[in-house]
Amino acid sequence: MTRIAVHHWQHRIAPVFDIGGEILVLGDGAGAHEEHLLQCSEPLHRAEELCVLNVGTLICGAISRTMSEALAARGITVVGFVAGDLERVVAAWEHGRLDESFAMPGCRGAGCGRGAGESRAAGFGPRHAESPVLVVSEDASDAGPGGQRRRARRGGRGQGGSGLPGA
Repeated sequence: MTRIAVHHWQHRIAPVFDIGGEILVLGDGAGAHEEHLLQCSEPLHRAEELCVLNVGTLICGAISRTMSEALAARGITVVGFVAGDLERVVAAWEHGRLDESFAMPGCRGAGCGRGAGESRAAGFGPRHAESPVLVVSEDASDAGPGGQRRRARRGGRGQGGSGLPGA
């Protein structure tokens, strides 16, 4: 099983994944969480660091297109543009309740990371398929060279087009 990493700073989700490097890696059992400090800031090296830690999903704040593409190329799903208290975000994730209330300010609805078809909102996959927080990348299988073919898509609870309540 791949693990979940949560990028944080001062007990909150860090505002930008591309800088800073503290991650909490969630283990399989209760309280089995590990702290790690990422050493590299270059996208391909940072993606490799996460792979070495067996991370399959990253929960973070804002993330650049280049960084999200590097992670997607390594098969790492990015749940981006998340904000809030670290403990609350982890608890919400573990209980399948990470939703739009954890979105970064200004990222509710049609904002954050969705420009020119560069990212997708598809929920969290099997475990969290009903959650509408933005998933920046799931895998590279739908991307052409350099990610140009990725398409914008929204997931959620069936409230029309966006899947986001009130959007």
